[in-house]
Amino acid sequence: MANQKQLWKIFNVGGREFRIDREYDQEVDESYPVYPDFMENPEYTDDGRPFTTAEHEGCHHYRPAVSEDPETDDCGGCFWFRRDETPYDIIGVCMCNTLKHEPENPI
Repeated sequence: MANQKQLWKIFNVGGREFRIDREYDQEVDESYPVYPDFMENPEYTDDGRPFTTAEHEGCHHYRPAVSEDPETDDCGGCFWFRRDETPYDIIGVCMCNTLKHEPENPI
């Protein structure tokens, strides 16, 4: 089988659970984690904050997490990016109010 999937890790972020599989690619003889594509399929917290990955290319609202740090080109180095479990989690929530999405069914 070219693409076997196996549960690798569960991330709990922003009140949600993301199950990450490792997928084996026989062609390159390696397995790798498959993260959600939040650009292709946006997902939001209950209060409308977008989920993103640390490796996602930063946007024009990017602000360095530490003012002395040089700018990076990904969300992981942005002031607005929040992780829930460890400082190295790849899935997080963008806390930038400009990118907040109003929930479709407000309570």
